[in-house]
Amino acid sequence: MKRLSYFIIFFLLLFSKGFSQSKFYVHSNKPTFDVDEGSCNIGSYTYEYQISHTSGIYDVPSNQIDIRLYFREGYNDDPSYDCNGPCGQFAWHCEPEINETINPFDTYSIQYSGPNIITCPTDCTDFPITYSSVLIPKMNLLNTTVCPEEKLFDSYNNQTFDLSDVSAFWFYKDGLSWQKIPNYSSIFPLNKSIEEIFGVNYTEYFTGNLELKYVVLQNSSYSKIYNPIVITDCSPSLVQDPPISIPPTCSNTDNGSFTIEFDRDLAPNETMNITLEQYDPDFDIWNQTGFIILNQSDIVSQTYTWSNELEEGKYQIEYISKIDGQNPSSIIQSQPFNIEAPDPVEFDYSKTDVLCKGDNNGTITFDNTIGGTESGFEYSIDNGANWQSSNTFTDLLPTTYNLLAKDSKDCISETSASVTLTEPPEALSLSAVKVLDPSANGVSDGEISIDVYGGTGTVSYQWTKDGVDYATTQNITGFAAGL
Repeated sequence: MKRLSYFIIFFLLLFSKGFSQSKFYVHSNKPTFDVDEGSCNIGSYTYEYQISHTSGIYDVPSNQIDIRLYFREGYNDDPSYDCNGPCGQFAWHCEPEINETINPFDTYSIQYSGPNIITCPTDCTDFPITYSSVLIPKMNLLNTTVCPEEKLFDSYNNQTFDLSDVSAFWFYKDGLSWQKIPNYSSIFPLNKSIEEIFGVNYTEYFTGNLELKYVVLQNSSYSKIYNPIVITDCSPSLVQDPPISIPPTCSNTDNGSFTIEFDRDLAPNETMNITLEQYDPDFDIWNQTGFIILNQSDIVSQTYTWSNELEEGKYQIEYISKIDGQNPSSIIQSQPFNIEAPDPVEFDYSKTDVLCKGDNNGTITFDNTIGGTESGFEYSIDNGANWQSSNTFTDLLPTTYNLLAKDSKDCISETSASVTLTEPPEALSLSAVKVLDPSANGVSDGEISIDVYGGTGTVSYQWTKDGVDYATTQNITGFAAGL
């Protein structure tokens, strides 16, 4: 029996963000039947194999494609003739040689380097055929008007792929003919800028609009030509992205802001439109909350600070510049940034009530003061009328005090504390001294007693005799005459 000698097959699938329909490009090289090797064939060579996708271009609506490749062979009616006898029958050869489902960027390859001949091998792998295919989805330009610093296409899942092995390349038109781009010519998707591809002197390669196409499998009919790309001036770029946020002064003030630093100032005839958006977490959307048009004088030393006061929140900006009101470049969007208010000033306190009726020895102490700038705290016990740096107030009368604290930026605590110092309801007083003389001369059963009224807490006593401490009890008992 006579079989084909060998084969090569290569499959590649390329996908990019935002495609609607893929194009499947197939290129196959079939060997020529060599009559010198015998006549054991079935009609023409093309009838001896079956391929699910032969040479051509196919529309593929999904992100997968199944490839099938079968071979069939002739065999002799009379085996005694070996491979020199007449052929009149055929059968499918072994299992399918290729039975693959191709997913994004999968590759499958078998290399063949032998002659295109028909022999009579006994195995199932000697088939001289070359089969190459590439599935490229629809890749949309990010914008049809770009500045030289903007990338042309988006990447695929933050990746790009080198397709030079399957002869897929990008070309540009120099005015007369198509030329391979000087850099990144085999990168798909082409997520590079004009300056990255051609350099800052890109006008040395082409003038006017950029005409771009890609070619696959070295076949000029297997190509995609894009509409001309209009090149315009670039808006100033952000030196720092996201912008620098400026927090509100206090926890309860809405005077936050942010600063934008650009890589250049505006030209005299250039304006810039800036849109400010605030994120709404309840609906997961960005809402416009501000808009301003800047002139050259508004950006000083390549810096602009937002002039309107902002509340705490999550923001982002979009901006675009125009020269003489014409040819706007693409909108530039910053990374999101947060404007965060400082924590509120908070404190604890402790107190000591007035000890005696009519005295002024009460105290109030501020404890554990936090929040705000965390420094430079001052304190008030009269609802902010007067302030002091010490956290302890002394010599206080019994009354009610309203406590507040503030930080070094005069951010006052959002809540106050009402503290009342008390005093005993009555002053401490003594009744008349009661003296009980001894019952007889030489008997020690005399007694002196007193009654105490008012005051608060535990009462202590101190008796003295002739300037010397005598007793610490409320009453004195058991003394003789002459005490």
